[in-house]
Amino acid sequence: MSGGRGTAGKARPGAGKARPAVRHRSGTPARPVRKSPGGWRISRGRLLVLVAAFAGLAVLLTLVALLFSAPAQPPAELLTGDDISLQMKLVRRLSRELFSERPVEYSAIEFSGSEVESLLRLGDFASQVAVNSGRYRGLPLRCYELDCDLESGRVAGVLPLDTGWRWLFGGVIRVEVSGIFEKEDDLIDIDVNSLRIGRLPAPAWLGEWIAGRLLEQWRRRRSFADFNQAVRELRIEPGKLVLVYRPAALSRLLR
Repeated sequence: MSGGRGTAGKARPGAGKARPAVRHRSGTPARPVRKSPGGWRISRGRLLVLVAAFAGLAVLLTLVALLFSAPAQPPAELLTGDDISLQMKLVRRLSRELFSERPVEYSAIEFSGSEVESLLRLGDFASQVAVNSGRYRGLPLRCYELDCDLESGRVAGVLPLDTGWRWLFGGVIRVEVSGIFEKEDDLIDIDVNSLRIGRLPAPAWLGEWIAGRLLEQWRRRRSFADFNQAVRELRIEPGKLVLVYRPAALSRLLR
């Protein structure tokens, strides 16, 4: 009896320990407790938002890649003997008109296709000298890629807009435009045929609107007043470029 009373007051081994959550027979591994899948489930609304965000980011990156490009400067073309001959011819002509006993108020001259190409090379050379000397902060003429089709009367060119954001695929937006440009007295007619901004085509009416706004800004500058006084008419006829100018004002413009 005393042995029974002695064991009644003692705690049983393991009585104070918590029982395992999963009971298993001896020799068999315990099954893992599975978590409820509710914590990992994404609602359909959130999934649609994520898909829309990734799609919008992809469209934005594609648009930026189509608009921007790396800055490019075509190599300068060397002046040819024909270019130098044309330059000397124009200098002699302008000198005669300025220092003659009876100076003319207006003078007209016609340029062939090859002479127009010579004028573009001479203009690029002069603009490069001005850039190197610090008198001009813009780009040389060749960067605008001017092209004159004397048969159709179409003038094409590129306006490189440098934003300075080199991390945006180079940061330069190339605006390619082609159309008909004519000047008569104070009237300037710009008829845009095609427009491309970066690699994206744009409607021609947008090009005419942009050209109109740029022309309004140019009219407020002194450079336009000098150009307007020097050049009375500028037009393209089949196979030639016609220029009507004031010799005295043109000589001041070319200084």
